[in-house]
Amino acid sequence: MTKFTAGVLLSMLSCATAFPAIAEMGAVLQRREEPPPRAPAGRLDRPNTGRPPSGFNAEDQYVDVTDGGPNRFIAPSGADIRGQCPGLNAAANHGFISVRLPSFSSW
Repeated sequence: MTKFTAGVLLSMLSCATAFPAIAEMGAVLQRREEPPPRAPAGRLDRPNTGRPPSGFNAEDQYVDVTDGGPNRFIAPSGADIRGQCPGLNAAANHGFISVRLPSFSSW
């Protein structure tokens, strides 16, 4: 056990001598001056748009993805392209974005 402890202490000594600037870093951080806080660039008593925000309306935000709805789930076929983003894949499965590459005739 004594040899093991001596070996650990010697290995830690090499780490301490490898970076001597770390020992003085605390004093450097204490001497450093922080810049004064800045005043806000805009007024804080109004929203960004200049108008008060409209309230949240759950009925306006509702998207019908049931089987009989306009955005029902459509399973991808072999011609459909899927990527790595699950959000884009879900949007394509529900018909919000195209699932195929556009052709030149569609432009």
